[in-house]
Amino acid sequence: MGRSGIWAIWATGAVLALLLILIGPAGLGTMLAGWAEAMRQIVSGLGPTSLSVLRAFAIALIVVFVGLCGLASRDRLRVGRPLFMVGLVFVLLVAVPGGSDEGGDGLRWAGAFLLALIASLGMTARLLGRRRDGRPLPDPFRDDRG
Repeated sequence: MGRSGIWAIWATGAVLALLLILIGPAGLGTMLAGWAEAMRQIVSGLGPTSLSVLRAFAIALIVVFVGLCGLASRDRLRVGRPLFMVGLVFVLLVAVPGGSDEGGDGLRWAGAFLLALIASLGMTARLLGRRRDGRPLPDPFRDDRG
């Protein structure tokens, strides 16, 4: 990780500290709960057919992500950690026993869809992102030691 990444993390921490000072930890929790409830209302209003489409897109996108990881691996890019982390969170969102959507509102599937979409776009950018000399861009999930 370069110096710009280190400073970005410090800047994010400073912004979070200011936010917590202004609204307090309880206020942040309330705000996040409000956002989750608004998202739940939006997804619940889609209807059963739209929720089926959302599930189909989420599953298709995770398959796309796995395929892109296969291509990246063939190009000798490290993909083990992103594949493991995205796969684990996807499974935790949609397949944990007892963790199903109460009322069938689709919030977990919406989260899985967004996760798979972002992961697929990130892996696509990684596959397309080459240096001018043809070498791949550095792997953000790799240790600096290895």
